[in-house]
Amino acid sequence: MAQKRYVRVMEPAGPGLVKQAPEVVDRQTGQTMPYAITDTNVYTEAQAKAAGFVCKNSNSKQAISQPMMNTNQPYGILPAEKVNGMPSVVRSEVPDPTSGSNTITLTISNGHTSPEQLLLGDGFGILAQVYNIPAKNAATTIGGTFQTETLTRYAAITSGSALRLHGVHLVNTTTAGAESTGFFDNGKMELLYGSPTNNSSVKNRFDLQQLVNSNSFKPNIRESKDFRFLLDGYAAVLFTVPNGEAITVTFNLQSFANGHLMNKDLNL
Repeated sequence: MAQKRYVRVMEPAGPGLVKQAPEVVDRQTGQTMPYAITDTNVYTEAQAKAAGFVCKNSNSKQAISQPMMNTNQPYGILPAEKVNGMPSVVRSEVPDPTSGSNTITLTISNGHTSPEQLLLGDGFGILAQVYNIPAKNAATTIGGTFQTETLTRYAAITSGSALRLHGVHLVNTTTAGAESTGFFDNGKMELLYGSPTNNSSVKNRFDLQQLVNSNSFKPNIRESKDFRFLLDGYAAVLFTVPNGEAITVTFNLQSFANGHLMNKDLNL
């Protein structure tokens, strides 16, 4: 005999006792919906379960456990909880992958007479405020993945997504294009974390001396395959580039937050 899709929910009525709750549960999705009480009698929990009813836990509003949910759902169907504590479901979706570069590139050329500080990330703008990062000087030029808009684009991207960076590769030259180690000797690369309450932040200086020369004949080219950083709206990489110096930074993009939890409950 086919199992009923909608089952009465029973709620605690005392130690080991239950009574009808004004709702039923969908066995396939775990969703509950209002349904009038048809029986006011009190039963033992064992009697209710033997009759096929679903009993709420005495210390929880959860009406149906995960194992009871239909395991034949598509891979993307996940259990969820409504704001009132009742079960629901969502669908996890990602776009089809497309071919292309799996790296993020940023170039900074400081033609100003003093060091330049620039943030990669900081989608919510918290860190720029906390550390008093000035606007980019007109004598400093930006390039990279999105050309002159690289910093602006990644600020926008990280305001609504997250980028997991694995590995970093840096090339240092003068603004005129000659090989240089001025950034490695006198510059800074710092990893910043902010707070949504704007009352705390963390700054970790990345030791540029830990970078490995990827070419023994090119001391201006260095990298770290062990670099790890999660770039989101609360995080940023702060570069301090000495005057007259230019850098090209390439991060390997390991993954990015591009999944969506789609509401399957259309009874809104």
